[in-house]
Amino acid sequence: MGPHPAVAAIRLAVRRTLHDLLAELAGAGTPGTSSPPASPSAP
Repeated sequence: MGPHPAVAAIRLAVRRTLHDLLAELAGAGTPGTSSPPASPSAP
């Protein structure tokens, strides 16, 4: 038997949040974000 459903839901929420945070920091430009990726070499 696996973990309690609430534990699984919390893990999923944390995983999604961390993924979004890392994508934003890396400048991946996920479809959900409105800010363009930072590029120091852009004119």
